[in-house]
This record gives sequence, structure tokens and C-alpha cells, in this order.
Amino acid sequence: MRRFNRYHVIAGVGFIMLAGLWLAALIPRIAQTYLEDDLLWAIPLVNTLSQTETWGNLFSLFHAGELTLFDGAYFIVLKKLFGFNFPAYAAMGVAVQFINSILLFLLLSRRMKCSFSASMCAAVLYLTFYGHFHAYLWPMAFHHLIIVTFFLVIIYFYLKTNECADAKGDHRGSFYWVLGFSLLAVPMRLSIVLLPLMMAGHLVWTMGNTDRLMGRFRLWRPVLILLSVYPCVVVLLGNTGDVLSGLLKPLRSLAIGSGVAAVLIAAGISIGFWYLFGLLLYQHAWARKMKSALQVLVWVIPLVTGLLPLCLWLWAIALADALGGEAFGRWQIMSLPTQGWMWFLVWAMMAVIYCCFMRSLPKSPHMVIFLIWFLLLVPYLGGKATQMPSRYLIYITPIFAALVSVTMVDFLPRRWGMVAVAAIVGVSMLNIGAIII
Repeated sequence: MRRFNRYHVIAGVGFIMLAGLWLAALIPRIAQTYLEDDLLWAIPLVNTLSQTETWGNLFSLFHAGELTLFDGAYFIVLKKLFGFNFPAYAAMGVAVQFINSILLFLLLSRRMKCSFSASMCAAVLYLTFYGHFHAYLWPMAFHHLIIVTFFLVIIYFYLKTNECADAKGDHRGSFYWVLGFSLLAVPMRLSIVLLPLMMAGHLVWTMGNTDRLMGRFRLWRPVLILLSVYPCVVVLLGNTGDVLSGLLKPLRSLAIGSGVAAVLIAAGISIGFWYLFGLLLYQHAWARKMKSALQVLVWVIPLVTGLLPLCLWLWAIALADALGGEAFGRWQIMSLPTQGWMWFLVWAMMAVIYCCFMRSLPKSPHMVIFLIWFLLLVPYLGGKATQMPSRYLIYITPIFAALVSVTMVDFLPRRWGMVAVAAIVGVSMLNIGAIII
């Protein structure tokens, strides 16, 4: 059993104190609805849900746009518990954000074997990050927040299952946890389709011989199919505002008007895709080509895409950003410079951090799953780099927090690592100050 030394106790107390300051900064925001959107969206939504009695009506209601069946069940429960008391809705988002920070710490420290200090700093950075606090304070953005929760939980038990299987131990318990959380995650946003792709990319990256790779793939194939079918059903039945819909557009006419047809077509697409993927893995030459291509993408894409510099910029200048501009603009859209020496400097700093991280990646090879996560976000969020709605930052900041903290704390010499810890804590306190303003 892992022993915690005095430093761990001190760090834990420090985290609790920072979390307390963060919560104190949020209380005024929780106590009142601070955006007109809360009234324009939430009240009609909850009123509509209170009059909806069948799951079929819920499906039709929530798949007309970007919301899903999970949102319907969630808001019905909140309506029954709290009525139209919107501060309680915001408090639920804050609680889930705190849970996510704990999950990120556990994922890094226990499954990815990062140091206690780096894992704690990542949790602090993610928890207090100013740029995305709109995602957990605005009730209508809860579906973004809960997706991150399921990403972190499922990845945690996915890696634990693999570890137990490698050690020839009993991996059934952790596998069933993955399967159970996957069942809960299925009726959520289409973003959940990123999860099986992340798992598949990790399998390719960490592959050994063909027999081991195929054995691992056969273990996870039911989960991969499960997580892929429902997004395909949603797209086929009418959601047309995403990348996936473009791929499935030729089949939409066959599925519209028949839920059974949509399910059968979606199941066929998902099963066919993952069986084809398995055939490619079985041909070891193709598996090596996929790994080589993934290695190139992991090195190149994060360096040429502005999403990670965006996070570094917003984290570093949080207080200055909060002091200027209108609150509505700050909380909804994150505007950032696209040129100028300051922006170039931030981009260069993020590039240095990323290159240092890649050099240390062999020490924590499972960290690559964050990079695959990032690659999958680029097609959707890359076009928003100059005008980023703050709620979408909730998908990127776990990656940013992990990269920055692990690089600055674990890669640097011990003395400089302690300086990095102090710097991360100090800037995080400035982010808390930005929330207060």
C-alpha cells in the first residue's frame, strides 16, 4: 500500500485551501444568474421538460439540436429537486468540476505514474482555470462538463484493466467498471465518440507483438462498438451540425422515419468499422504504419495548432483579461490576439514546453492518451481558435493542465521543479482572483 509522507499531507492541505478560495470566489456567481442566457434558455427548457412525459418525446426534443437524452433526464431530475432555483443548478456544475479535478489527479498519479507534485499541480491548474469557468457555472453547459467526467473515469479504469491484464491478474472488476460507465456515457453528446478513438489510438501506440495486440483489441472491441453505435443513431435521425454527420450523410435518407432502421444501420456501421480496424491490426505491417503515422501527428499537430497556446495565454493573463472588457464577452467568448510579439512569445513558450514533454514521454507512455485526445479535438475546435466559446475549453484544459504540470514539475531538475510548483500555485491564485472580479 502506498505511503504518504509529510510533503503529501502538506500538499493535500494546500489543495484543500486553494479549493476553498476557489469556492469562495464562486459563491457570488452561484447566488445569482449572471447571464441573460440563463433566463432565455433554462426557464423555457425546464418548463418544456416538465410537460414531457414519454422518453420518445424526450428523444425528439433533445436530438433536434446538440443536446441528448442524458440532458433530458438530468434537467428533469433538477426540476423535481430544485424547481426553478437556478443557483442550485449552478452548484451542481461546481461540484462536478471539483470531482473532475480529483479524477485528473488520480488518473495522473495512479495510472500514468506521474509524481504526486505534478499530479496535484495539474488538478489545481484545471480546477482554478479562469478561461472555462463559464462551462460549470452556466447550467446549459453541463453536458460539456459531464463528458469530461466520463472521459476521466473510463480512461482510469481502462488503464487499470490493461495493467491487471499485463500482470496476469484478475482484470474483470475494472473491465466491468469500464463497461458500466460506458453504458451510462452512451446517451450523451456526440463528443463521446472521441473515447473509443482515444482507446484505439492508445492500443496502437503501446502495441507489442501481434498476438498481444489482437488479444487486447478483442477485449475492448465490445466497448468500442458500444460507444460508437449511439452517436451514429443520433446523426442518422437528424443531428446535422457536426463532423460525423458529413461522413454518414449518404445513409441518412435510409434511416429517417424509422428508428429501427437507424439502429440497425448504426450498429452495422460501428461493427463493420471496428472489425475492419481489427483486420488492419492483425496485419502487423499496417499496425506499424498506423503507429508511425500517429507518432508524426502527435509531434506535429500540437505544435502548429493554436489551441494549447490559447490555454497558456488565457491562464497567464487571466487577471488582466478580467480587468478589461465587458463581463458578458469575457464569460462567453475568449478573444485572443492572432498576431504580435506577445502572442508569438506565448506560442514559442508552449512549443518549448511541448517538446520537453515529448522527450519525457517514454517515462510515462500512457500520457500519450492525452495527446490522442488533443488530436481528435483539433478537427472540431481548430476553427474556433480566434473566437473560442469558453465552454469548449473544458475539453482542452485537462490536456493542458497535464502537459504543463508534468513538464514543469517532473522534467525540470528538482530545485527548478519546486519553483515550478510555486509558479503554478501563484498563477492559479491569480485565476481565482479573475473569477472574483
